[in-house]
Amino acid sequence: IQPAIEFKSMGNPRNPGLFERNDFIIDLTAMTATCPANNTTNSYISIANPDCYKFQFLSEWCSSCILRSNCTTNKTGRTIQISHYSEMLEHDNIFLQTNEYKEIRKCRWGLEGDFGWAKKYHQLNKTRYLGLKKSGFYNRMIFLVLNVKRLLKHTRSRNNLPLEGERARGPSIS
Repeated sequence: IQPAIEFKSMGNPRNPGLFERNDFIIDLTAMTATCPANNTTNSYISIANPDCYKFQFLSEWCSSCILRSNCTTNKTGRTIQISHYSEMLEHDNIFLQTNEYKEIRKCRWGLEGDFGWAKKYHQLNKTRYLGLKKSGFYNRMIFLVLNVKRLLKHTRSRNNLPLEGERARGPSIS
């Protein structure tokens, strides 16, 4: 299964107009980060809570850099945080540009309508059960009911039977 999630980069939310993460070259196999001024660091820490790596560029490099005004305002140098999932997200971004994704996206509106209907009318947004197993079962039952409703609607319209709330159409008697 190829997930296709579209998202927009937030850029540099604290300091808009400065270099973004995409302006840096990150190599997670060698665990190095290279800034736009070609300074490469291998100084990083792994942060467990947000699941990311934090690369730190030396303050000596940043203080004497000609690109400092476009990069950072921090006295201790620039830091870059990279998610553990960044390679997967970059792979997804490449997939989003393909014709295969454009074809898949055409089918997506029907599924999103089902999820919206389930959330609005069948309480998909909140479950009454605790635990993944029970709440997963509850969600599957919701979609089972939706599929049965769709099947009944399809067979009724195919056999020209009246739908709920409609009168039977037959020969008019005057």
